[in-house]
Amino acid sequence: MLSGLIMFKKRVLREVLSCRLYTANYLLMIEYIIRKANHYLRILEEKKNLKKGASRK
Repeated sequence: MLSGLIMFKKRVLREVLSCRLYTANYLLMIEYIIRKANHYLRILEEKKNLKKGASRK
């Protein structure tokens, strides 16, 4: 679900930058949401990997 949000926001950003879509959101806000979502996804993946490593011991 999070990956879907990231892909959607990237698509919105591309469409806005190419003037094919209008949004009331500022471009910096869209970029911020993408950065935060990617950061959160990395955290989740790290926790998942740590959990896998702990269960193998």
